[in-house]
Amino acid sequence: MMALCSACGTDNKPGRRFCAECGSALTVGCPGCGTAYEPGERFCGACGSPLVAGATPPAVPGAAAPALPTRATAAVAERRLVTVLFADLVGFTPFAAERDAEDVRAMLTRYFDLASDVITRYGGTVEKFIGDAVMAVWGAPVARENDPELAIRAGLELVDAVRTLGPTIQARAGVLTGEAAVTIGATNQGMVAGDIVNTAARLQSVAMPGTVLAGEATMRASSGAIAYEPAGPQTLKGKESPVVAYRALRVVAEVGGRNRQEGLEAPFVGRDDEMRQLKDQFHSTARDGRTRLVSVIGPAGIGAGDWGAPLEDAARLLRDDLETSDWILLTEQFTIAALLRGDPQAAAMLDQARAMAGDNPAMVDLLDDRMAYAAWVVDDQREASARWRHYAEWSFLNAAAALPRAARAGLWAGDVDSARRDLEATIATGLHGKVIDAQLATMRAGIAVLEGRTGEARAGYRDAIGRWRELRQDWFEALTCLDLVLLLGPDDPDAAAATDRAREVCERLGARPFLERLDAALAPAGSVGNISGAASLTRPTHPSSSSTAPTGTMPA
Repeated sequence: MMALCSACGTDNKPGRRFCAECGSALTVGCPGCGTAYEPGERFCGACGSPLVAGATPPAVPGAAAPALPTRATAAVAERRLVTVLFADLVGFTPFAAERDAEDVRAMLTRYFDLASDVITRYGGTVEKFIGDAVMAVWGAPVARENDPELAIRAGLELVDAVRTLGPTIQARAGVLTGEAAVTIGATNQGMVAGDIVNTAARLQSVAMPGTVLAGEATMRASSGAIAYEPAGPQTLKGKESPVVAYRALRVVAEVGGRNRQEGLEAPFVGRDDEMRQLKDQFHSTARDGRTRLVSVIGPAGIGAGDWGAPLEDAARLLRDDLETSDWILLTEQFTIAALLRGDPQAAAMLDQARAMAGDNPAMVDLLDDRMAYAAWVVDDQREASARWRHYAEWSFLNAAAALPRAARAGLWAGDVDSARRDLEATIATGLHGKVIDAQLATMRAGIAVLEGRTGEARAGYRDAIGRWRELRQDWFEALTCLDLVLLLGPDDPDAAAATDRAREVCERLGARPFLERLDAALAPAGSVGNISGAASLTRPTHPSSSSTAPTGTMPA
């Protein structure tokens, strides 16, 4: 059996213990399970597979003969399009030289567990471990249309996660897509052979530490969701022609390239450790079935909403592996971020979660707040108001948060009776404080508009805006300014200042849908009507043209 050097990718003759090219120690993996074994051993100590031709286990009197793998006799070979990932540790040799053998073994065990977890999470199959290198395959035994993308995602996450193993430890990876001979026969494993395997190993050997290199076919198949930069032709040992390679930079879209932003996109930088912790908590939740609570705290506009995007994407990847209740809980947590970013798929995600909840009252009630946001996004104000009112019945704390939202939806729909009931119910909670007082002032001003008390409404809005400004709650201040423009109209004496403030905050927070509503209210003709003596915006009804603003300190 040829031994492949994990350091330089050279094929060595059978029986060699060190690489003839670079002198690195060689290990050979069991053909049945991939476990390393020493030269001269006849059977694998992990699974009992024969390691030399013609080897048979001795008979034990009174015991049934062990069932040996039938890979060599019952396997079926076929040609398939597969994606191969080859990853190797960089800096492992000096790391091992300075530590006790048991510490090195413990670190390698952590690395093997980490690599297996990441590869399996993205739908790959660990083919074998070779020393401190790992080979994985996508497309065998199960093939998916986005296998190249999943392999790149796994490679990026693996080289990022390896940094936690030690200060000097890094990983590099090479990923190639092409035809290979696949032997299907062993349980949950396909044996891949062909030039693509050797080429992937040699491609990773020329990658810089901490990077992932991909072949042209892999890049073309995954460029919708992955950002690449050209790495130039790579001269690989044993290859007559240079191999064109691309360096995978980061994930820029959801699975399959959905919701990719056109044009320039700011990368997520400076929070690698925090994002890694967040992803670990997420995957632990899915694996253990136990809820974790993570708070992302920061001032408005700092970009707290961007933390939701990687988790929504991960939730979609894991969806088929979760129980119904787990998926609903994850949807409830992540979809609010999508709604506030204006993701048009958020409402569809909630509809699906609602269908999965069935008649379970706890799950149905849990989704009410998010379903209300979804209705508000598509300008179904009456539906949003009703759902927030139902959500408020859970507890007085829910009521304090949801009833002001319901009142705003009612006011935007021109329903003064609904808004007045929400105001009275908020007062009935008995809660006091500066935030509650500002909410009550906002509701009272809107009710005064619809009842024709314009002067009182104007004074009320001035008071409410001042309260929010004193509390330094920019988002609530912007919403109140938007209320003033929508309900009192663009010709009101205070409308110009309110418009400027709402536009400044919404532009800073990236709240594009609210800017569209503001522009529609200011349009000279056809956009503003009159309801009960107050101006009211005629808002768009297409789901993709309206949404709420990014997360952060921006609840509505």
